[in-house]
Amino acid sequence: MKDLIDKILAYLPKYISECGLVISGPKTFIASKIDSERRIPSNDCLIFLAITIAVTTMLGALLPSGKDIYLGLASNAATGFFSIALFSFTISISWWLVGGRAPYREFFTVLTYLVGPAALINSVFVFLAYGVLRTFDHQTFDALAKVTYVGDRSRIIIGSIAFIPFICIIYAGVLAISVFSIIGWGAYRNITGLSRMKSFFALLISGMLSVPGLLLLWFISMAVS
Repeated sequence: MKDLIDKILAYLPKYISECGLVISGPKTFIASKIDSERRIPSNDCLIFLAITIAVTTMLGALLPSGKDIYLGLASNAATGFFSIALFSFTISISWWLVGGRAPYREFFTVLTYLVGPAALINSVFVFLAYGVLRTFDHQTFDALAKVTYVGDRSRIIIGSIAFIPFICIIYAGVLAISVFSIIGWGAYRNITGLSRMKSFFALLISGMLSVPGLLLLWFISMAVS
């Protein structure tokens, strides 16, 4: 574990810098990465994804969950790579249906660089929400450390006196991620060369095609929780 942490810490400054660049200008940064990979193929996006999974797992371990960090890292790695591969395919199909053509690898790269910052944004809001919970309902916060099943954790949080501010912060995080994702969607338009109108229809189609994948990931998360 120490070797893993050392490797993550060594790459962390570059990772944080890249996340900042993606957040400040997702289309510009991702376009530069795509252009670079077209000239010289690399595994930079895979490293970025691996660090995203490792960092979010380690941050999650700081919250009350009752989960073993090694089990969490293994399950997050499996579901993380699987979900990126699955939804990259779904997104590529949605663009193909509106006339967009680009290699699958480029769709994978775009989604990877969008997921990293989105995961960090989510972590910030989750930490804020749990901070509120710990401040105003320490008993509930401590009880969560003994529970791993998602359903049981949800029932405990719903019964908390701090539930309303907790859920408001969580939804604020969802809103922030949604805004970032919509802005970042333009990166797909860059690699396909299509209009904003076709991009809009690709977004709608992608949303519909993603429903089965989301259900599948939900069942998987229930199984490993």
